[in-house]
Amino acid sequence: MKKPREHELESLSESFILKFFSSWVCNKLNPDYGLNFKITIVRKNEVTQDIFFVQLKATDGIKKNLEFIDIDLDVKHLLNFLKIPLPVILILYDAEAESGYWLNFQSYCRNNFDKKDSNWKKSKYKRLKIPISNELNDRNIFETEIKNSITKNMCVFTDSLSWDEGYDEILPDSVKLEKLLGKNEIDNIKRRFHLTGLYFQQGDQEKVYDQIFKIYKQNRQDRYHLQAILGLITCQNPLQYDINDNLHKLSIEGISLAEILNETFYQKLFIFLKNYFEYFKLILPKMEFDSSTHQQMDQFRILMFYLPLSQVQ
Repeated sequence: MKKPREHELESLSESFILKFFSSWVCNKLNPDYGLNFKITIVRKNEVTQDIFFVQLKATDGIKKNLEFIDIDLDVKHLLNFLKIPLPVILILYDAEAESGYWLNFQSYCRNNFDKKDSNWKKSKYKRLKIPISNELNDRNIFETEIKNSITKNMCVFTDSLSWDEGYDEILPDSVKLEKLLGKNEIDNIKRRFHLTGLYFQQGDQEKVYDQIFKIYKQNRQDRYHLQAILGLITCQNPLQYDINDNLHKLSIEGISLAEILNETFYQKLFIFLKNYFEYFKLILPKMEFDSSTHQQMDQFRILMFYLPLSQVQ
């Protein structure tokens, strides 16, 4: 039986992605969720905390005399992508030219739809225009786009806050931002979560832990405390025996509080984590973990880290 062209295009486009990002960590995802790859940037042979998702599409040919490539997408998918704190990138593969073109879903929606059509979210489909200039041929340029997008997305998730005068100018500056913490307790909790994200991107794990612990020790018995518990868990490595025991206790605390607050999502999440840490506690004395195991664990923790940030309201 002849292989359908659609399947051929899928294979060709995946091969193109794996080749272009060959020095980065590419994990194929279940396409039923609308995303095809989770990719982690590797810099100077070190796996970073910069992660993005890819929705991959393919075609047999693109008209090169145009400035843009038009593509229509279901709005419900776009809305789902906007809920993801990490960058979500559309990559369109041209099989005839063996080339690819990219578009940052989140920044495109914010800069075009949000500003020009306040009712766009009620539509069934929207047309996106991929600039021909966005050809996927320079990984350094693309890496800069991802880094900027991660920072911008982090800002957007706390954009609804009422910040002190001058905040817009200092948003990316963790030193100046920390000076603003002090007046309104709830707003300051949200600011600390944002500050945590900045320190996380800077790779300053000590300050990440410090900010989350400042929220945790308030012991508010509300959703913010659940987020702080989750943040503390993702700051630490369960492969260390003494830390694993502490993470197990935090998970139990999270289960108890989530049950009181009727937060089903968090309750299920902390139950999963409790079982996860119990498993590691059993195998830790018997196992030796190589660098790849630690890298996989770090990837899991990075993804989990963004959960408390994305849930801050």
